[in-house]
Amino acid sequence: MSKQHRLTSLITVFVFLGLLLSGIQTATSAPADLDAPFDAINSQPEVEPDIAAETIVVPFRSGIGGVQTNQSFSGPVTVKVSGIGQASGTSYSDAFYVFTDYLGNPITPVHPPGPYNYTLWINDGPADYYVSPIPDYNPQHVYTFSIVAPGGRLRFAVGDQLSGDNSGEYTVTVTPQILAPRFTSPPTIDGILDDWPNSYTKVLNASTANHINGQIPSTQDLSATIRVAWDNTTLYLAADVTDDVFVADSEQIWHDDEVELAIDGANDNIGINPDDHQYDVAADGRFVDFGNASVDNVRVAVKSTSSGYSVEMAVNVNAIGGSMLADRLIGFNVGLEDDDDGGNYE
Repeated sequence: MSKQHRLTSLITVFVFLGLLLSGIQTATSAPADLDAPFDAINSQPEVEPDIAAETIVVPFRSGIGGVQTNQSFSGPVTVKVSGIGQASGTSYSDAFYVFTDYLGNPITPVHPPGPYNYTLWINDGPADYYVSPIPDYNPQHVYTFSIVAPGGRLRFAVGDQLSGDNSGEYTVTVTPQILAPRFTSPPTIDGILDDWPNSYTKVLNASTANHINGQIPSTQDLSATIRVAWDNTTLYLAADVTDDVFVADSEQIWHDDEVELAIDGANDNIGINPDDHQYDVAADGRFVDFGNASVDNVRVAVKSTSSGYSVEMAVNVNAIGGSMLADRLIGFNVGLEDDDDGGNYE
């Protein structure tokens, strides 16, 4: 049996320009051709571990006490909230709107004012303190938005002091964002990452992954540092992979050592559309998108290193749709495959 290991991590790419985020300062240690603010959230990624996404369930009966995340979050995160319940008497509400009367009849959705507004609370107060503007009403009652987490565990609740007769629940998923600085001069796509900044990174290993198959005994066996950047026409991705055994002997590259970079250009979590891609890049340089070796609008380079291999990718905006602008959110999932003894995994 082949020893096949897999790590995956769900994060969100947050595209930004320097000075657009209050409290972020221009990096003094960044390369001269990089126009980007200093990453105060992860300025020393080698000693500050990254964290995975986390999902919690928040019963309406928990009232303003709510439920805390197990992990601590600091800096930009994506929050997805779904679910409905009864907090305002027998009227139904979701994360932001009361949408029925007390008999359950539909009404024009209203976002109630005031602190005890029967909708979502974040960290002991209405979500309004973190979310502006309030999202438009969604009849599916699913909302995705960004907030800046202040550090520590996040508490999610419903704005109702008298919650003993409440029903329903929220499902809340918090996903860390990887900050993507803007290149004013693009990197050379050669697999050598010395023209990338050392900050703006996420570390993927057995401690930070959302999902693990197999045993990962050490970071030397399997781990990676992920970087993302952009310019007016291109999304740039880089992975510095640590892998102590090199294997590339299978016809299908996902049976070998490889990096999987999945992109949802619209960040809508909807099916397989033209903006959606699953780029698999093997340690020997083979490259497919959803298993197809004919790939447009992408340049890839792979380079062997003393500790494993590095992957560098340039994805033209035509592949993911829209425009490369500050404050754009792009769905991004990273996976690592590790085959230590050859053959197909089982």
